[in-house]
Formats: sequence, structure tokens, C-alpha cells
Amino acid sequence: MTNEIKLNDLEVILGGASLIQKGEEYLLEIEKLKGEGRDELPIEVIYEMAESYGIEKSSIDNFIKIRFPSGEMQRETRAELDARITFESISQLHEKTFLEELKRKSPHEDWKSNHPLFAEENYKFNIYLEGEKGFFIRKKKNFATISFKEPALFGRWKCNITIEEPFFAEACKDKLSELKDRFSNSLKYKVITTYLI
Repeated sequence: MTNEIKLNDLEVILGGASLIQKGEEYLLEIEKLKGEGRDELPIEVIYEMAESYGIEKSSIDNFIKIRFPSGEMQRETRAELDARITFESISQLHEKTFLEELKRKSPHEDWKSNHPLFAEENYKFNIYLEGEKGFFIRKKKNFATISFKEPALFGRWKCNITIEEPFFAEACKDKLSELKDRFSNSLKYKVITTYLI
């Protein structure tokens, strides 16, 4: 280690050393809280901890705002940047939304999804329940197939939802309406059922 430090480096060194020291103190405090079996903390407790380290409440609020932005803030920023969400992300959001809703409405059943290897559509997934094990493989009961297809030239992407079981329609209709509203500018939805009433 050198015995002489350039004056230009002093700020970096003192700032870094201060963060290391405070970081070690933070880690000890966090380990203590974890030892108490805590998973979450009220924001007031975080403000109190920060104050004990000389950090102002406004600094905590500003950092949380940029590090963990709300959904509304993310949408506003995306609009400001004129950014577009990828259709892979939209597909994953639909998949996650439907699976979570089915698990919430019927938690005792093992809801799953899969992605066919060779699909004509750009993004496609099936939502199903695994049934009894057959001679070689486990049988699957398909509840819905959701696929996204790119327009031939211009226009919106298409989201085709084929519902094979009425439970899927009843369980997910509210979430589907929310998704339709949210992506009305990006997607054209087509919903069909394969069952007779």
C-alpha cells in the first residue's frame, strides 16, 4: 500500500471507506433482524434505522422511488422514453397472471403451463392440470391455449385464447378484462371456446 495519496483521490477514498464502514454496520443490523425471523419491516422502522446512521428520510424515499419504482411510475417512464414492451414479456405476463389466478381460485390443484417446441405462433403456451399416470406418460387436461402472432405487415399483434374448460373462463374472466384494457393499443384479442353449453 502506498504512503502517499493524490489529493484528487481523497474524496473517493474517504467516501468509499465511509460506505464500507457504514455497510458493515448495516449488515450487522440486518443480520440481527433476520435472526429475529423478520421478513419485512414497516417503513417507519427503516426511517429510524436510517436516521441512526445520519441518513435523512427524504434520501430513503428518493432512493426507493428510483430503485423500486411503482408500476404506475414504470409506465410513465416507458411513455416518456417512447419505449415498447417486448411481446415475449407480454406473453410471460399473461401466463403468470392466469396461473396465479387459477392457483388463487383453486389452490388444491397443481396448475401448470408449457410451451410447445414447434409452434406456428411467435409465443404460445398451454395451461393444464396433470392427471393420472398412463402407460408411459402422465395425461394432461388442457384448460386453455394462449398464443401471440405477429401481424403480416402492419397493425396490432394478435392474442388468440382458446378456452377448453369453462372453469378457466369463470376463474380468469376479470383478469382477462384487465389485460385487454391494459394492452388495447398493442394487442387484438380473439377468445374462443371449444366446449358446448
